[in-house]
Amino acid sequence: MSDENLFEAVGQKGRLVDHVADQIEQSIVDGRLEADTRLPSETELAKQFEVSRTVIREAVHMLVTKGLLETRHGVGTTVRPFSRDVIVSSLSRFLNVQNGDVSFDHLHQVRCVLELATAQLAARNATEADVANLKQILSDIELLKDSPEAFAARDADFHRALADATQNPLLVVLVGSIRDLLQEYFLAALPHVDISQDVHPYHYRILDRVADHDVEGARLAMWEHITQAPWEQDLDEDLIKWE
Repeated sequence: MSDENLFEAVGQKGRLVDHVADQIEQSIVDGRLEADTRLPSETELAKQFEVSRTVIREAVHMLVTKGLLETRHGVGTTVRPFSRDVIVSSLSRFLNVQNGDVSFDHLHQVRCVLELATAQLAARNATEADVANLKQILSDIELLKDSPEAFAARDADFHRALADATQNPLLVVLVGSIRDLLQEYFLAALPHVDISQDVHPYHYRILDRVADHDVEGARLAMWEHITQAPWEQDLDEDLIKWE
């Protein structure tokens, strides 16, 4: 590859679109193409890869669909900054094409596993600032019992703040992604929940155990929240549809 070219010609073996997409994706993964970097023009890419502009157009479309690139009018095609939205989009597409092999219950089970691990690690690693943040969120939640959408959003903030307290950035992304996919279910379940009795007590038990750095106690408090709160019972797949 010459100094002025970012990519190598792909030759004529196999499916050209795949070869082009793979090279661009690898350049993003290994950091040669950083977030917000604008790709060369379609014509220039076609010259570097020694393929037609149609091949470039299809390869770019593939990577846009995967969430790695974005194309904006007047700007061109740029590397999309990594965010939880990329994971949520990918998971949603995966769920849509599984033809029932992956159910809502499966997703909920993954959420439970992550939440239990989160509670334990938060209890082990939470700083004073993390605990103060959790306390503030719960204070805010107390005022939102008559506003289901606002409550659901702040409830999600509580669980994401627990993930932040683990000091594990990957867990933060995973917990946030799963919560985003389940948010429609939580909103649908809220009208059937007495927030002051069915949610707040569990939140405060979790917070107390985290503040005391009680690892096993935090896990048990989260387990009670997951298994005993009415909105976690009798999961109904009709409450949520993947989009």
